[in-house]
Amino acid sequence: MKLNTILLAAGCGLFFLASCQSPKDQIVRKWQVSSYSSPASDSLYQLQLNMYDTLTAVDSNMALFFQTYNLDSIKLIGKGKLEEAKKQQDDMVKEITMEFRKDGFMVQEGQGRKDSIKYDVKDKLVLLTMPGQEDITDTFHIEKISGSDLRLKVGNPGDEAFIDLKAAK
Repeated sequence: MKLNTILLAAGCGLFFLASCQSPKDQIVRKWQVSSYSSPASDSLYQLQLNMYDTLTAVDSNMALFFQTYNLDSIKLIGKGKLEEAKKQQDDMVKEITMEFRKDGFMVQEGQGRKDSIKYDVKDKLVLLTMPGQEDITDTFHIEKISGSDLRLKVGNPGDEAFIDLKAAK
């Protein structure tokens, strides 16, 4: 009985210490992007899909682009192309990793590129976009951070985007 109590107390103590880590300490690791979402982009995508549902006529430019005058085929091909483009974008985003190092540099890899950039974490994540010009930055709000999950928000209210990351293996 005493051993169980000691183990429980030790576990609670370790959990408490882990939860006291600052975001600056917790962000240091390699992260894999798991998703990217933008309510504005998602809304535009939905509008484009709905556009194909409401088509009632085919003009010569549409026929030339889709290689058919058949309205049903144009709707099917158009929606298929949109869905495929969205899937490709989602897949490309998931190839991106971000490694935040203790030396204050973040290394981003993916899509055939590898870039490093200086970063700082205060109440936000700040990336220096132009080395040597500290006043030019990208700012991300840290929505959530833990040992395994990171959620960043970027943009202005109503036009924000969210990047979800998982600790890379």
